[in-house]
Amino acid sequence: AYRMESQRDASLDRPYRILGISQEAHPIVVKHHYRRLVKSIHPDRLRSMGLDAGIVAQAEVALARLNHAYDLIIRNRRTNP
Repeated sequence: AYRMESQRDASLDRPYRILGISQEAHPIVVKHHYRRLVKSIHPDRLRSMGLDAGIVAQAEVALARLNHAYDLIIRNRRTNP
C-alpha cells in the first residue's frame, strides 16, 4: 500500500510543479495560482495585445497543459481527500 501511495504522489508531482505549488497547498491556494497563471497566458489576452501568432500558439499549448494539470489535481483531491 505504501508503494502505491508513493507512486501516486510521484505521478502528481509534475502537475503541482506546473502550478508552482506544493502538494500540501490549501485548495484556495491551488485555485488562486491556477487562475493567476491562466490570466497571464490566456491566448485571447495575448492576441488582444497584438502579439505574434507564434506566441499565441505557444500560449494555447501552455494553457492546455495548465488546464490538464489543474484537472489532475482537482480529480485526485476529490477521490483521495
